[in-house]
Amino acid sequence: MKRRVVITGLGVVAPNARNREDFHSALLEGRSGIRFIPELAELGFGCHVAAVPEALGAALEKIPHSLRLSTNESMTYAAISAMEAFEDAGLKPAEEEPYDDIGA
Repeated sequence: MKRRVVITGLGVVAPNARNREDFHSALLEGRSGIRFIPELAELGFGCHVAAVPEALGAALEKIPHSLRLSTNESMTYAAISAMEAFEDAGLKPAEEEPYDDIGA
């Protein structure tokens, strides 16, 4: 029988925060991520407000350009969150052998 181990880590990409520390502060302060989105108005949508993550900067740079070209925004947010959770769990990028037995 194989022994399974669960290592937990937390990663967050949200409309009101770019990482878990900022998200925690936003929750404590009651800060919402809902805002006016000019593009929605320009496209003629009836609703012009949304909760959209923005300014991901350095986190976005960690994702290879080729992967960013082949994914949608939701997948990109999930990848950024997974990378933060990986780091939060204390795992380091594999140098020789890939981590074939973990997932996010």
